[in-house]
Amino acid sequence: MRPIALLVHLIRDRRGVSAVEFALIAPLMILMYFGAAELTQAYMAQKRVTHVASVIADLTSQETTLNQGMVDDIFAAGQHILQPFPAAPLSQRLTSIERRADGTTTVLWTRTSGGGTFGATGSIPLPADVLENGETIIVAEVLYTYTSPIGDLLPNGVQFDAIYYLRPRLTNRVTCC
Repeated sequence: MRPIALLVHLIRDRRGVSAVEFALIAPLMILMYFGAAELTQAYMAQKRVTHVASVIADLTSQETTLNQGMVDDIFAAGQHILQPFPAAPLSQRLTSIERRADGTTTVLWTRTSGGGTFGATGSIPLPADVLENGETIIVAEVLYTYTSPIGDLLPNGVQFDAIYYLRPRLTNRVTCC
């Protein structure tokens, strides 16, 4: 067969077109699949962080007095809520804030768990008009650094945070050890 006839024959041959198209599209489809799975995992971690903040605030607000064992149990509950994600990058802080008669706020007590870096306890942001004079509020803050199981997609991780505010339910002030 002459070279020109062979070239014309190869150009007209359509038997390998599907394989070539698949070879071109498959990497993109695989990347989209893993990206969607990773986005779903990150979203689930973010929702769990919010849930941890609400639960530890809720558990704290239901007490009148806390001791260190109770605080440790509340923080352990937060770690269990976060499962199946690892609890090591989880940091939690509980703070009781009071608004005095002169309108200033003061921190009555604060407890932390984990090694996260929270802002100064005196700089906890409170929404406007959330407290009247003489009232207290429980503030639960949670930080979590989500790292991807596929480390190349998010090599440094993403930090999620949540803040939750609740008033004490059974008393005007929750006291802590």
